[in-house]
Amino acid sequence: MLPDVKLPKHFWGEALYIVVHINNLTPTVFLDNEVLNKTWFIRNVSYDHLCVFGCKSFVHIPREKRSKLDARTR
Repeated sequence: MLPDVKLPKHFWGEALYIVVHINNLTPTVFLDNEVLNKTWFIRNVSYDHLCVFGCKSFVHIPREKRSKLDARTR
């Protein structure tokens, strides 16, 4: 995943976290095609929070670190 979105290697921990999270939201044959999180937490699973790995985001630059005409985000 990291090379596909051109992210540096220090994001491997986040990538691993995402892989495990998605794996827990995937139906498994062992549980008769039930989702692990649904079985464990006894509530329906929502997929609304998932987005494309490496999607565009913006970082706000505090007022103290920019001048009047500088960009507010990067």
